[in-house]
Amino acid sequence: MLKKVLFLMVVLSMVGLMLPACGPKATPTEAPPPPTEAPTEAPTEAPPPPAEGPIKIGLQAPITGEYAYEGEGFVKVLELAVEQKNAAGGILGRQIEIVKCDDMGKPDESSKCAQQLVSEGVDAVIGSYSSTCTEPASAIYNEANILHVTPSSTATRLTTHGYKQFFRVCFLDDRQGLFAAKFIKEDLGIDKAAFLHDNSTYAQGLAEWAKKYYEEEYGGTAVFYDAINPEDTDFTPILTKIMEANPGAVYFTGYHPQGGLLLKQSKDLGAEWKWVLGNACNNPELIEISGKEAAAGAYVTTEPLPKDIPYPEAQAFVEAYKAKYGEDLTSIWWLMVADAFNVIAAAMEATGGTDTDAMAEYLHTEFKDYPGVTGPIIGYDEKGDRLGTVHVAYVISEDGEFVPYGKEAAVAPPKAELEEGVLIKIGNVAPLTGDIPKVGEGAKYALEMWLEDVKAAGGLVVGNRIHDVEVIHEDNESKGESAAAAATKLIVEDGVLAIIGSYASKQAIPTGEVADANKTPMVSPWSTNPRTTKDRPFVFRACFLDPFQGPVIAKFATEEFGATKAAVLYDVASDYPKGLAEFFKQAFEELHGEGSVVAFETFTTKDRDFSAQLTKIKDSGADFLFTPQYYDEVPLIVKQAHELGWDKPILGSDSWGSAELMPLCGDACVGYYFSTHYAAAGAKGATKEFIDRYTEKYGYVPDDVAALTWDTALIVQQAIQDCGDITGDLEKDRKCVRDALAKIKDFEGITGKMTFTEEGDPIKCAVIVRINEDHEFEFYKSACP
Repeated sequence: MLKKVLFLMVVLSMVGLMLPACGPKATPTEAPPPPTEAPTEAPTEAPPPPAEGPIKIGLQAPITGEYAYEGEGFVKVLELAVEQKNAAGGILGRQIEIVKCDDMGKPDESSKCAQQLVSEGVDAVIGSYSSTCTEPASAIYNEANILHVTPSSTATRLTTHGYKQFFRVCFLDDRQGLFAAKFIKEDLGIDKAAFLHDNSTYAQGLAEWAKKYYEEEYGGTAVFYDAINPEDTDFTPILTKIMEANPGAVYFTGYHPQGGLLLKQSKDLGAEWKWVLGNACNNPELIEISGKEAAAGAYVTTEPLPKDIPYPEAQAFVEAYKAKYGEDLTSIWWLMVADAFNVIAAAMEATGGTDTDAMAEYLHTEFKDYPGVTGPIIGYDEKGDRLGTVHVAYVISEDGEFVPYGKEAAVAPPKAELEEGVLIKIGNVAPLTGDIPKVGEGAKYALEMWLEDVKAAGGLVVGNRIHDVEVIHEDNESKGESAAAAATKLIVEDGVLAIIGSYASKQAIPTGEVADANKTPMVSPWSTNPRTTKDRPFVFRACFLDPFQGPVIAKFATEEFGATKAAVLYDVASDYPKGLAEFFKQAFEELHGEGSVVAFETFTTKDRDFSAQLTKIKDSGADFLFTPQYYDEVPLIVKQAHELGWDKPILGSDSWGSAELMPLCGDACVGYYFSTHYAAAGAKGATKEFIDRYTEKYGYVPDDVAALTWDTALIVQQAIQDCGDITGDLEKDRKCVRDALAKIKDFEGITGKMTFTEEGDPIKCAVIVRINEDHEFEFYKSACP
């Protein structure tokens, strides 16, 4: 049980974020705009001091030497972040000046740098890159009582010295060690592993943690544990010793220059183990050193790389960087530098000055939920460690790219070597007619696009066989009984391997009952009611739950509008709005006391006159109205509310997110907000690619249902491929897919990262969307569990 708890801590603690440690390289381009929202409630009574001299921010980094790739990136990112901050007025009306010092990646030079920056009167320091350099410097900054934030030093012991003014925006090696142990033993299935480090503070600590968890929590056997001398260039002797121990995998926790040599030399020796490397090797220079052939198939445990961070703050940063420097931002540690600066700036602005004690106290006790470029910064613990953790695995492809583990094979077998498989049937239970046909249409279109990709690849590769795939669409007519009948047909008559759908909770709950009873895996893209998956081991979902969405809306209304009184209007006969309304009411009254929901009005499905309920709501004195209804009902509610003179905010939920809402509602809905799963306006990366392709093909922007269905199809695909083989024995194959779904961790979807709980529910973030003047659903802010 402890094993499960510890690993869930690693994944859950992500809750909002992503990345660092001690070592990769990259090339900057432009810092993102500073955060647009305050991380916490900052003091309002302390006015900014009169303009004085500049605020001095020290930067200690390996600008030259073996790790210059990282140090140079540190400089570029900080200069851009400061340039943008100064253009916006600086901090407290004062301009910011950077004072740089090159520690060359050497501990003795690190101490000299720290003394130099202290003597130059810096107000705060960012750095250094490696834990070996950061540790001696932190003692000097502590003695001088200077706020010190490291972007990339992950050695666990750094925050055990009791330095109250020392913080980090990166994560700790004990958490990465736990992730690596689980990955090697459970994901790769390796029973015997070797652990290799370079005696540095970071690498030795990570190796020790990984070995400990591998043996004690996951039952693996460590057959080798030793260190290299990082000054060496020939590692043949120690590689030969490892070969004698015959491990299934070797976990190397040192830095990328040595990692590249180890990959190359082990290939020359004919070693057959799997290489797994720590987050100091998440660097493109590793592949330059080893060569693509030697690197292909190696794994790296790390924080997510910049290209894979889904948050808008990160995407804006990466784009601004490329626009400025003309190159990609590849190092997560550079992004961490931007967040280190943002944390320092936030502390100064919140405390009204540069007093170290005040800033440290603020960061320890009040700094919360900051929208960092590496993901939400939840806050700090008493030691100065960032709350929340996320680590992922990458595999190096034949092209020398870092590919998220599980997305595609690093070295796929040639098509000619694949055997012909069986026909895989996937069922889709969707509302193609009835009250919400646009939901069914978007889902069907997304699955058509997915099937196009599968067919373009010649089929679905599972193990050494390639299978044809068919999607069978069944109309649930927006009715629960029709959904159950459709699921029964798909399972019994059509022999589907898995079901996607149903979508609305009213249909998904009975669909799930049928699927679970027949031991057929089902993934609902859109059903947020807890009953869909509760006590149903074969049923999963790709969206967040109403118990999460309700508090998100309650908190948003409180913070955004200063609301203390709420009104709710919902359909009491429909599972989804009824459940969400109740969860919202509970959350809002926990914030503001019993009775703070001053109107809790209901209607019944098919009702179209809400004037009586809306009159009560208007007379209740509520600060806003929350109505978790579907897109076809919202325009009627909004129109009638306006006719009665309602002029306060109206908030909704993910059921608002259809492409049909604005054609029906028009300007009446402009300026309103709703919680949902993704925002199309301003999307980047894979999300934008999906939106552009869908829009070109079908003539309109996909709604959240389409995006969630796309993610669901890819989740089901991954589970099928993780089975290793599809035999045609439906009972056996369905059980395998179900078990593979339960093991999915950190799935990178276009609607966010997902890891399934034991109940089949994903741990993921929501977004708050604002309906803008162009009738677009634009991203407003993120909200994570």
